[in-house]
Amino acid sequence: MGIVAAIFIRHPDWLIYAVLVLAALSLIGWWLNRKQLEATPTELAEQAERILDGSSHGWDVDDFEHSFPATAEAREILHECMKLYGLPEEWHKLDEPQKAGLRELIERLRGLDR
Repeated sequence: MGIVAAIFIRHPDWLIYAVLVLAALSLIGWWLNRKQLEATPTELAEQAERILDGSSHGWDVDDFEHSFPATAEAREILHECMKLYGLPEEWHKLDEPQKAGLRELIERLRGLDR
């Protein structure tokens, strides 16, 4: 162990390479995670329907809130859902006319993939 430490102390270039490797790994991880979170309009509509019906479980609400819609129109509808009807964790408290309005937005979302 002492020999390894002596090599690192005498040759500080390893620190530069270590920082570069860590930065590259961080960028690769970010890119892979970003692609994983992109959601199609149909996937978002299905998640929203489960949340509205109360059949969601686990991290479904958080996954829905932090998903990145693949299209600009889907992002717009998603923001409209939250602006008009609040956060998804509160949707179960909506009255029937509000739920009907939210279902219309969900159908618009579903229609984007057709």
